[in-house]
Amino acid sequence: MSKLIMFLFLVLSIPAFSKSYYVDSSAAGTHDGSSWVNAFDSLHKALDIAIDGDSILVAEGVYKPPAGTDRTVCFNIPSGVKLIGGYISGGDIRDWTGHPTILSGDIGVEGDPTDNTYHVITCNQTNPATLLDGLQITGGYADGTGEDGNGGGIYVKTNSSRYYGVTIIRCHVYGNYAIAGGGIHIYQKAEIYYSTIENNRADSYGGGLNIRNDGRAYNTVIRNNYAGLGGGGVNISGFNSAPGLINCIISNNETAGEGSGILQGDSRVINCTIVNNKGGHAVRQQTYGRLSNSIVWGNVPFQFLKASSGVINNCAIADTSLHDPEIIVIDSMNSGLNDTVNYVRFSYPADSIGNVSTTDGMTNLKQAYWYILPGSACINKGDNSLYPDVAPGTDYFGISRIIMDTIDIGSAEARINASTDSVKIRYDHNDMIFYGNILFSTEGNQTVRGFDWGEQPDIREHTIVNNTYGLHVFSDTVVPLPPPGIYYYRAWGRLGTTDYPAAPKRFFICSQDTTKVNAEVCFGTAYRFPDNTVIDAVTEDSSHISRLVSVNGCDSLVATYVSVTKVDTSVTVDGTTLTASSENETFQWVDCDNEYQAIDGATDQSFTPAQNGHYAVIVSVGACSDTSACFAVTTVGIEEYALKEAFEVFPNPAGEMLTVRNAKSTFSGKIELLNIIGKTVWDKEAENVHSVRIPMISLKTGVYFLKITGNKKTLVFKVLKK
Repeated sequence: MSKLIMFLFLVLSIPAFSKSYYVDSSAAGTHDGSSWVNAFDSLHKALDIAIDGDSILVAEGVYKPPAGTDRTVCFNIPSGVKLIGGYISGGDIRDWTGHPTILSGDIGVEGDPTDNTYHVITCNQTNPATLLDGLQITGGYADGTGEDGNGGGIYVKTNSSRYYGVTIIRCHVYGNYAIAGGGIHIYQKAEIYYSTIENNRADSYGGGLNIRNDGRAYNTVIRNNYAGLGGGGVNISGFNSAPGLINCIISNNETAGEGSGILQGDSRVINCTIVNNKGGHAVRQQTYGRLSNSIVWGNVPFQFLKASSGVINNCAIADTSLHDPEIIVIDSMNSGLNDTVNYVRFSYPADSIGNVSTTDGMTNLKQAYWYILPGSACINKGDNSLYPDVAPGTDYFGISRIIMDTIDIGSAEARINASTDSVKIRYDHNDMIFYGNILFSTEGNQTVRGFDWGEQPDIREHTIVNNTYGLHVFSDTVVPLPPPGIYYYRAWGRLGTTDYPAAPKRFFICSQDTTKVNAEVCFGTAYRFPDNTVIDAVTEDSSHISRLVSVNGCDSLVATYVSVTKVDTSVTVDGTTLTASSENETFQWVDCDNEYQAIDGATDQSFTPAQNGHYAVIVSVGACSDTSACFAVTTVGIEEYALKEAFEVFPNPAGEMLTVRNAKSTFSGKIELLNIIGKTVWDKEAENVHSVRIPMISLKTGVYFLKITGNKKTLVFKVLKK
């Protein structure tokens, strides 16, 4: 099956209507999971009803499986469900570090791990849409037999990598224990991004992470874990697949056996930094392992042992006994390079080595920054072709992975000036501001960052300095636009008295004629302007000016005027006759009970079905079409009476409040607000009233249907909540 066919299979497998459920242990509402106000107070309640395509949003707090003596209970993630944490209690603001969502396996006596759950989270036969995002996972204690001895924090079990999988992103997995895979055990098919796996233990293999087959970790730190037999940080093997570690930092792990950092079978370790691990060889290859573009430094007692079938490419290893031509032998010191000795030149390496347990040791470990500085022997020594296309385009610290044309060795690019493609000019009316990621050393007040610009390629005509030490740098002053012409700019940094300039880049200032463009879009659809600015849902006429760079490098302005075509899909029910409210449009009535099949000949504004059922109308206005809600006809052959009143529903789209008004007379009947899947979210019985106000502030953005029933007549209006 091709990747395209596989992708279409997965997309078409997603249910037509996905739902979001809310979990907040401090919520005070009805606890039905429908909103933050009425959030479930238990995560298990949401997991019990969520199905493929649904999302579960979890607020800050500590969540545990049901307390008791059954240690097999856990948070079992249904296939295709997205579990997303880090929301502030009671609201939609998300901050997964400042407001952590903690999933704990401590169901028994607090502080006694031996009665905790075997696993905190299990993912059993889940599909690739399954997601764990922004969670802290702790307290699993997998000391059982079989599967209950693997993966104290997260246990991923699938039978095939073809259709199954799970994505783990921005998660913190800590303080878990297992016989194998103390933090995470992947039997097959999982991908980890931007996570931290630390302070976990395993009796046998994989103190932090145990990958049996087809698992990958990207841009993740694995530190301070312990394994009794091997793979203090990671035990990884792949059989016939190719699991791997890419842009990862594996530090301060320990084992009583081999592979204190990584015990490597058939797998790929690419652009990783393996430092300060303790026990045996830090990287111990067994069979068919491949180590590429990586740094192995500061480990004790040994750095690296290559298998006879193993492969190593473009690595920097602190071991003078190694003579492989693909190895840059680096010194154990950390001060730079000269004509005879190579150094890593890390920024702020940790002093501690191996698994640490003291508060001071942990503080020291977490303050380490394992990126390399100007002058390092590892700069531009990697091989771009060894970096996989599927890997993130940024390094562990979020910086562009390839700078100055060639990738650096290790998990991060050196802190020197970026290529000029990372520096931009932002125009604001008649002024310009230089800004961008200027990557450079952060050694106190020795560091200066800035920009030059002028009329000649060697520049130095105008120097704009910024002495802040953050990576994202703006020019100190706003620069007035110079006269039309060709100009040059570059970024640079200074360490001591030495400048490290980036290559100059040319830019143009031109006369600014404005091109006008008219566009028509359908109500509620997305629109992308020429400068790639996107409005996700256009609901009113609008305009936008895009500043573009033409083929000759000149700036040009494009003014886009967007007009919105609205399709009225409201329908009135008069006895057994359904009538679309809009006029002079194109209509097609469909049978909702028969997969929305078009009804032959039913193309008029009104439609009287011959039999009872549920019917809807597709209304088309030019290129825009929309489908009404489905209406039940249950009284074919029975005479009914119609209401003659004219109703107004406003504002639409609605914000905090929606008003229903009958300007001609009072009315009595039932008023309901239904969501897109037909569930009633608000209702009221009205008695001799002219108008009713419906609160909308707590509802999610989307499409709703207003249903008014009275005197044997039903009217339905489509409402958009903005």
